[in-house]
Amino acid sequence: MILSQILPARAIACIFLCLATALGLVCASPPTARAAGRMALVIGNSAYQNVPQLPNPVRDAKAIAAVLRRMGYDVSLKTDLDYDGMRKAFRAFSRRAAGADVAVVFYAGHGMEAGGVNYLIPVDAELKNVSDLEYEAFSLNKALAAVEGARRLKVVMLDACRDNPFARRMKRSAGRTRSIGRGLARVEPEGSGMLVAYAARAGSTADDGDGEHSPFTQALLKNLPTPGLDVRLMFGRVKDEVRRATGGRQEPFIYGSLGGRVVSLAPGDAASPPPASPVTPPPITPAPPAANASGDDSLAYRKAVAAGTMEAYEEFLRKFPGSQHAPQVRKLIAALVDDRAWNRAREKDTIAAYNSYIIAFPEGAYVSQAKRRMARLQEPQDTPGRDETPSPPPARQFKIYAGYDLYGGDYARSKNGKWLSQADCVRACTEDPRCNAFTYNEKHGMCFLKDRVASVLKPWKTAISGVLTSLPQPARPTSNGICGPGYDTRPRTDFLGNDIGGYRTSLSGCRAMCDGNANCIAFAWIAKSVSRRCWLKFALSRPSYKSYVTSCVKN
Repeated sequence: MILSQILPARAIACIFLCLATALGLVCASPPTARAAGRMALVIGNSAYQNVPQLPNPVRDAKAIAAVLRRMGYDVSLKTDLDYDGMRKAFRAFSRRAAGADVAVVFYAGHGMEAGGVNYLIPVDAELKNVSDLEYEAFSLNKALAAVEGARRLKVVMLDACRDNPFARRMKRSAGRTRSIGRGLARVEPEGSGMLVAYAARAGSTADDGDGEHSPFTQALLKNLPTPGLDVRLMFGRVKDEVRRATGGRQEPFIYGSLGGRVVSLAPGDAASPPPASPVTPPPITPAPPAANASGDDSLAYRKAVAAGTMEAYEEFLRKFPGSQHAPQVRKLIAALVDDRAWNRAREKDTIAAYNSYIIAFPEGAYVSQAKRRMARLQEPQDTPGRDETPSPPPARQFKIYAGYDLYGGDYARSKNGKWLSQADCVRACTEDPRCNAFTYNEKHGMCFLKDRVASVLKPWKTAISGVLTSLPQPARPTSNGICGPGYDTRPRTDFLGNDIGGYRTSLSGCRAMCDGNANCIAFAWIAKSVSRRCWLKFALSRPSYKSYVTSCVKN
């Protein structure tokens, strides 16, 4: 009888498998392929649907993504993500980053802390109550989990410590069950090889910036690509530059720990300075075609990208001019030359320097930035051979009236759907010779430029107005409130700004302290049953409405 008549087919298969294994004929299946190299997820959320939009995060994210790509990272760039989009982005990145050498996450947008838990805010969040956080915001812990699978280095960078309108709104509903903090709370990453970088120290807020990028992102763009620079030293340089740029108001901070060896986000040798390069890529002398059948060109390509230097790219093209990777290497050379030319232009910071960059690189990555910087310099076109910036015109100074509107004189306004910051509004009026005053509507992010000033200001909770100090100042409505003569009483109102104090004193004592200080322009009197405090103010910005605070602003 034949074997198939005695045993079923499945048993026969099992017998042959055992025999084959015993004879060594069955090869072990290869292990699951693991990701290699460097992976990055970059997210920028600007177009918030229920609070004023942020001008910089999308620009910040695109610039960081471009730098990481030039450093050899496999980058996934996402902008203006809703909750479902953020969930999908982090889940996909978690899979891609599993087994990678380095995994990096960069997030720019709103973030907040509630009850010691940090959240990243999607653009569709409403967050009317604290309980909404669990369903509308994305926990930072999930973002940290997305990089856990990397083997050597995991870095999460958060430019998310901005002054958050969600937090101000939610504090009213927080009660005693869950506190709402400023900025983000301190985080302690579990495991080794992970760093979490905040744009501002835990419990403090960061500037969104008045220029192309936030101060934190601007410092990252400068220091991230430094070849071979240890990541801890890199963040140290970022911290120093942000403190200088913000006058010490903002201090980035990193949490987590690494071992004793040097770990760099940018491959290369930090000991050797980057070679000087001309404006155009140097000519490359072709070498005799090399045999690439063994895959030597692919190995050399990976090494060249890991080094990230002009010398490494040139050496690759000399050895493998006909390689399939040669076009990409030429693009990397062009990008490196572009970066260096832009850095030289930025160092000079003149119209002539930016114009030279645009002429040399008409399709360069920084052409739009060069044009905007030329416009902001506000100087006549440089003549040939002249490469210095003329003395800037005297700055136009404005007296700011927070909580007031100016009626009449409107000749320009921001277009519908174009959200602006208060700094954008001030800049627009400063740069327009016709503009003598402005009103910024904080609630809707709208800016109104004015060529004349009404004689009387009108109280308006979400308005911030400015009038040139060289003009007669409009009168504010008189008030006979508790602040007394010489002060405008603002019940149930606080003003964000520069506070000094927290003194335990009476209202009359608080007023006397402000009267005796030439720099004091206002004070806030907090009349709680358990805490009566006085806060002197040397600057005012946005109003904040609190039932237990009375602000007294000097007339």
